[in-house]
Amino acid sequence: MTRCLRWIGLGSLLLMILGGVLWLSRLWWLPWLLRWALEGLPIDRLRYENARWEGRTITLYQVSLYKGAWHLRIDSLSLHIQQRPSLFSGNVQLLHEETAPASPARPAAPPDPLKLLQKALNHIEKFDTLSLPSIALPHGVACALIKRGDSLKLTALYESIALTLEAQKHNESYEWVMHPTSSSWERLQIAWTTLKGSLTWVGDTLKLSALAKELAVYHPRLAAQKLSYDSVGGVLSLAYKAPQWHFSFHPQALPLDFTLHAQGYGRDSFQIYLKVPSQPFEAYQNAFPKGFFSVLSRARLGGSSSLDIQLCYNPLLPDTLSLEVSWKTEGFYIQSWPPPSPLTLREDFSYRPWGSARTLLLSPKNPNYLTYHQIHPYVLFAILHSEDGGFFYHQGFHKEFFLKALLENWRCKCFRRGAGTITMQLVRNLLLSRQKTLARKIEEICLTALIERFRLLSKERILELYLNMVEWGPEIYGLTEASQFYFAKSPHDLALAEAIFLGLLLPSPKNYRYFVDDSTHCARASLAPAFQRIGYFVCKANFVPEDSITSLSPAQACIRGPARHIFLPPHSLNEE
Repeated sequence: MTRCLRWIGLGSLLLMILGGVLWLSRLWWLPWLLRWALEGLPIDRLRYENARWEGRTITLYQVSLYKGAWHLRIDSLSLHIQQRPSLFSGNVQLLHEETAPASPARPAAPPDPLKLLQKALNHIEKFDTLSLPSIALPHGVACALIKRGDSLKLTALYESIALTLEAQKHNESYEWVMHPTSSSWERLQIAWTTLKGSLTWVGDTLKLSALAKELAVYHPRLAAQKLSYDSVGGVLSLAYKAPQWHFSFHPQALPLDFTLHAQGYGRDSFQIYLKVPSQPFEAYQNAFPKGFFSVLSRARLGGSSSLDIQLCYNPLLPDTLSLEVSWKTEGFYIQSWPPPSPLTLREDFSYRPWGSARTLLLSPKNPNYLTYHQIHPYVLFAILHSEDGGFFYHQGFHKEFFLKALLENWRCKCFRRGAGTITMQLVRNLLLSRQKTLARKIEEICLTALIERFRLLSKERILELYLNMVEWGPEIYGLTEASQFYFAKSPHDLALAEAIFLGLLLPSPKNYRYFVDDSTHCARASLAPAFQRIGYFVCKANFVPEDSITSLSPAQACIRGPARHIFLPPHSLNEE
């Protein structure tokens, strides 16, 4: 018995000595403890200049965490050890340090943003308390992160934008609320009274829902005025497994039910599917925010419509971009549509061109006005094939040109090309504005589709109005004025070459100077291929004999009217 007591006493003494040694050497084996604790974090190495251990609290000073070219610098970092530890930090700064590699390295696999977010949330959940009151990010972004229990608060500040998000974890999901704000950044202004939702994971898929009330947004590229929703929201499901990604969106608090799916392979290709089941036209109109439409907002339309759109992009395929649209309608009618509307274009009306002080009367009462049947057929077709050769065969849209414009605008991230048909130009000039905004372009497409699909205006009426109002030069509008200005003759007397010249001016009438050779006062010789191409279509339509096309050239379109004195150099004019 005595021997057992002696062994117990000796063991206790050894444990006390060992505990004392471990305690005194705690700062020496601290790096191994930290390495074990940080094993799951995506970092390459950890450095610190000094450490202090008091009770259950470990404090590191001048801490640096490295991951590739990224460097996270922390003034002080305190970890309170308990069943659910607590972490407190001083000032935190994230830096990106570009360094030249010593030797060629294999390209790193692209990071999975969803997994990074999921891992970050999992690490945050391990702490009972997390306090990061000052975090400086690149590009002037500052934020703070505070967690207590299952509550999380994130604030972010960038220039004049201040956002505060609070989240509460319930079971496996986060219920979040974004505090009301009224912020502006560059030309973007946004405000709301309520913005809340939830975030959850279903396997590897992120499911995010959001609902906003009294949402208001303004940007000059979006619309000419502020856009607003009383209530709007949706559910977004997003999955990413490098390099493939997929997302789907379903609306909430909107009168229009639809499903938007998209999937792709990195940045190289994508497929977008929009499916709208059959619903009243009124639901389509009310699905857009207030202030989005200027003309369509006045219309009261009856009937129903369904829409399926498929847009695919793959630069490895010859066509690169493909678009398929299926639009089915039933029982369409117009209950009322106060002016301005396409219905007002059926009768005589006055029109003021954009940027001009003139007012044009589009009516036979105007002596310069030409009805469709008063325009010489080969003049009509020459101009038509210069501007929109498929006008009589499409329903307001030229698919090939539209896709080319869409692709070019996508690549330059700008509105560089519009691919407007004659109907779209008529809508833009007579019903809408010339402002390059997303709202105006979408309304232009919608009005064009309605006009062409339901024959609100006949093809002949559209072309008649277009040729009487289109700009052909400085304050020159309509075919009659253009004929007099350039050739000092009426449209009935135009030669084929002169009609083709007028048609070639239409895409860019403000650049008319560049279509004329200063030495000959005739169309530039470089336009010869275009003259032959358009002449071929006019000949095939049996408006001119075939032998007249062989001698067709730009030299037959010489400036004779007042245009000579306006844009040709004075020394080049030889008055006869």
